[in-house]
Amino acid sequence: MVRRGFTLVELVLVLVILGIVAVFTSRFLGSSMLLYRDSQVSNERLAQASFMLTKMGRDIAGSYSSSVRLFGSNNGKYKCIQFAPVRGGGAYLNSVSNLSSAIGIASKDFMPGSGNFDNLRVVIGATAAVDIYQSDSTLQTGSGAVGIIDSYDENNPETGLATITLEGTRKFSGDSDGRRYFILGASSEAYCFTGSNLMLYEGLNWSTYSTVPVGAGIVERLTGNQLNFSQSAFAFDALAQTVSIRLVLDLPDNKTLVLNQLVFMNYGP
Repeated sequence: MVRRGFTLVELVLVLVILGIVAVFTSRFLGSSMLLYRDSQVSNERLAQASFMLTKMGRDIAGSYSSSVRLFGSNNGKYKCIQFAPVRGGGAYLNSVSNLSSAIGIASKDFMPGSGNFDNLRVVIGATAAVDIYQSDSTLQTGSGAVGIIDSYDENNPETGLATITLEGTRKFSGDSDGRRYFILGASSEAYCFTGSNLMLYEGLNWSTYSTVPVGAGIVERLTGNQLNFSQSAFAFDALAQTVSIRLVLDLPDNKTLVLNQLVFMNYGP
C-alpha cells in the first residue's frame, strides 16, 4: 500500500488561503472594534449634550423673560445668553399706579425666606432688559418697573398679609397685568459658548455685557472639547417668550450631532 503526503504546491496553496482568510478576519474585527468605539463615544456625547440641554433649559425657563439678553455675536450667531433667575413671586393686593413705594402681598406667596433681602429685586411689569439691568444706585431713586427690597413686614399673621417696601425713594411706575410681582436674585447668570466649551457664569452684576464676561462671577465648565463653537448658538423670541438653543457636538469620522431645544419661559410681564 502506497502512502502519499502533501506536495509542496499544496502546502503553499493552503498557506496562501489561510493568509487571505486571516487578513479579511482581522479587517472585519478591526472595523467592528472601531464601530463599537465610535458608537460608545457618540452615546457618551449624546448623554452629555442631553444633560447640558436639560440644565440650560431648566435655568432659563425659571428666569424672568424680560431679563433675557443675547450678546457675543459670531458670524450672526449669538454665543451668550444672560438672564435673571426668579426667586419667588405672586399677586400683590394694592394698586401701584399712584407711584407707590410698597406693595401688599399674601405672605404665603413670598418665597425667598430667611429674612435676608440684601439686593433682591422686585419686578412689576418690566417689559425690557433695560428695565432689569440697572445699577443699585439707579434703582433707589425715581420710578420704574424694578426696585430693590428694603424690608418685608408681616403686618397681620392671622390674615397672612404682608408688605414689601423698596429701598431709598424708589416708586413703582404702574401696575402689571393681573397685578403680579416677581422677586429676582441679587445677581444675574449667563451661559456662553467659548471656544470648545460651554461656560456657566454665576454671580454676575447688572452690567450690560457685549462680550464674554471674562473674570466675572463664578465660572463652571460644562463640557469637554467636543463642542462645535461655530455652529452652537442661542436665539430669543421676545413675543413668544421662548429661547432656542442649538447645540452641536463633533463626533468621530468628521460627523456632527445637532440638538435643538425650544425653552418656554415660565415668568413674564
